[in-house]
Amino acid sequence: MKNVSVLYLFCASFFVFWSCNESLPLYSAPENVLAVTIVPLNTPNDTVRYTMRSDNNPNLAVVNLQSPFNGYEIRFVNVYDETIQDDLEIDGTIELAWVDKPDLKAIVPISNTSFYGGDLNPVTGLLTVNPGDTVRLRAFWNFKLTTNDWAFSHVQYTETLAYYVGPFQFQSDRFHRAMDLRVTVRVKVFRSLSYIETQSVSDFPVLFKGTITYPP
Repeated sequence: MKNVSVLYLFCASFFVFWSCNESLPLYSAPENVLAVTIVPLNTPNDTVRYTMRSDNNPNLAVVNLQSPFNGYEIRFVNVYDETIQDDLEIDGTIELAWVDKPDLKAIVPISNTSFYGGDLNPVTGLLTVNPGDTVRLRAFWNFKLTTNDWAFSHVQYTETLAYYVGPFQFQSDRFHRAMDLRVTVRVKVFRSLSYIETQSVSDFPVLFKGTITYPP
């Protein structure tokens, strides 16, 4: 944190000028200066819609997801009693683990492109966060798991014949159970601060609805 470091060097020079026999304690960056929360950008009632041609193997099917995004916002609040200023250096991950089967998860990387809101100087790359101010990051999930499977392919569904299209084709709709996700974030935003890890207070549901087209 540049402002804290500069202040320390100034004080050190001042005391050395008056007394060379006294030593100052080594500077250490303050800890727990940022409070972190995770907020889903989609509402619990939002539905991820997809269409595909299928032979009951969704991982071999051509899938066209019709939902624009499934996003998460990470909010950092400066709970320190001083201004924090340092180079923006965002690095980390969002882990989305399925509550029913925690081994099935998605990992979403976070970088400087995830920066969404805060007092950032675009020329110097310095991020300034005054006491009580908030920094926002945003990241989006493409509904793929680390296994490269579509998430909905692992969630149970009910299938009902909706209607017939043409003489030899028909479509059916699949309404999946909610996929409850536990979200864990491990991320840093400043060059001089270490990683912060936190987990969502409540699980976030994702709803899938698919329209399956069977060719003749």
